[in-house]
Amino acid sequence: CPAGTYKGETDCIVCPMNTYSVSVDSPQCTQCPKKHRTLTDGATECVPVVCPAGSSYNAELDEGNLTGCVQSQPGQFVDSDGKLQECPAGTFSDRPGMTGCTIC
Repeated sequence: CPAGTYKGETDCIVCPMNTYSVSVDSPQCTQCPKKHRTLTDGATECVPVVCPAGSSYNAELDEGNLTGCVQSQPGQFVDSDGKLQECPAGTFSDRPGMTGCTIC
């Protein structure tokens, strides 16, 4: 069985999304680590999750086919380190996906 698959009882089985195999005749597929994903079924590697601007990575939501990216909500913003923050006193954000807050 080629990389990207694992050896079933009678045939090769393609590794499902967010799992991979790198070796020939692998006995199983390996789950991607947190904050990593595959781009297709039958993958031989995982790639880092890159959240879009205004979204933050949340490891608690990084399960199954979810990316773990969470969009900021009104009253919040995502800072330059990709962390979700509350707007400081005297500032606001009035819509989801903000990367900063506006002074009142």
